[in-house]
Amino acid sequence: MFLTPKELELLTSYKRPKRQRIWLRENNIPHLVSAAGFPIVAAREIERRLVNDRDIRVKDRPRLELVK
Repeated sequence: MFLTPKELELLTSYKRPKRQRIWLRENNIPHLVSAAGFPIVAAREIERRLVNDRDIRVKDRPRLELVK
């Protein structure tokens, strides 16, 4: 559902929450900030950026033009 602190560190290459937030903002990745100052990132957002949903949908869609 949300990236873990370790996953955020792997994604951003930063351990400190402030630097992670800066990196996320610079890379236009939507995130919230917890009361403790930690970034909260939806795992789905990262998956969407890493795998182009459009390409997957086009490949999985039946090719009706081939049916006679």
